[in-house]
Amino acid sequence: MCDCLLFGNKTLFLCELKSHNGKSIPFNCVRQNQIDQLTAAAKFPFIIPALVIFFPDVEKCWAVHINDWNNLVDASKKKSANIAEIEQAGFEVGVTKLKVNYKYDVQTMMKDLSEDI
Repeated sequence: MCDCLLFGNKTLFLCELKSHNGKSIPFNCVRQNQIDQLTAAAKFPFIIPALVIFFPDVEKCWAVHINDWNNLVDASKKKSANIAEIEQAGFEVGVTKLKVNYKYDVQTMMKDLSEDI
């Protein structure tokens, strides 16, 4: 269903992690079965399903609740979402570049997603 399970504040976060070069992400990067399962999970209390999308070219990351992602896809006449659309639909996740990898502000991400419901 997803790449990462996080638990905090009596809430289960189901996160599908995506990294995409460029300044947009094609909608078909997320498999339909993942969208269906995350959307079904959104109906349960204390479960927050989200896509966490990282753009390495600009070193920015956003968390988008699955319902907001579905609204974005349904409203779009294109086959992809650009950074501005992702930014409007979700919450920016703090990113710190280390020597080779990145460090993400997961705690703030979980707080932002929790306040959205």
